[in-house]
Amino acid sequence: MEWWRIGVRGNIIRVSLCNSTLHHSNIPIPKHEFVRIPGSHLQNREAPRILYLTMSQELATMPVFPLPLVACPGEIIPLHIFEPRYRAMIQSCRDQQARGEKGEFAIFLEQDGATCPIGCTLRINQILEEHADGRIDLVSTGRQRVRLVERFQKHAYDTAQVETVGDETPDWDETLATQAFEMHRELIDLVTGDTPDETAYSGKHCLSFFLAPSAGMMLMQKQGLLELRSENARLEMLIRHCRKVINRIKNAREMAISVSRAWETQRAFGK
Repeated sequence: MEWWRIGVRGNIIRVSLCNSTLHHSNIPIPKHEFVRIPGSHLQNREAPRILYLTMSQELATMPVFPLPLVACPGEIIPLHIFEPRYRAMIQSCRDQQARGEKGEFAIFLEQDGATCPIGCTLRINQILEEHADGRIDLVSTGRQRVRLVERFQKHAYDTAQVETVGDETPDWDETLATQAFEMHRELIDLVTGDTPDETAYSGKHCLSFFLAPSAGMMLMQKQGLLELRSENARLEMLIRHCRKVINRIKNAREMAISVSRAWETQRAFGK
């Protein structure tokens, strides 16, 4: 059974998740879960300072793979596994999948010794190669966003309790989706010379997570997008980003042409 632990300080309520396993440990909570209440409701000094409310959301326990990368739901992630502890982790996941279980692990962005609290679960799709020295090349797919609740070490690799992170608003604006789709097609065409077929974008459960991996985002930009709780907000972020990237590429190409022409002229007529 999980509970919400509510601690009162002044007229601020701090909420954290706890159960017998977590030992009432605090977890990162979005700002909107800090609730300010009128002081008149806290005048009774005999009132309990800690309240407990049941919660229906279940936690999952799975291996944690901290890496300098951000995975989105639905994204194809190739991995080269070489450390013995993570080879053991992958074998455990494969064994679970063989038994018909999920066999998922979670990737969280780790930079400068700090781990971002929001990550993504992944499932192994295919083992590409198992090397003689134990290294493994595989392809995995992002499944769902999760928040890191508690991290602990049961094996050579880290394990964690995680909770699913969903959108606060499930719907999206069709105009934004169309604009993001068109700008992404322009970006891909500009870089590769090949305009993606419209069918490549159809039937996507979450368009923003399909576009983000090939939008040229830096790590922290992509992490910021992963943490947004609205598809519209993610689409707006992608539209702004793609517009900037497209303009930079066009400017860089124009500059390259200018440099090339000036150099050729100098070589042809200079002394």
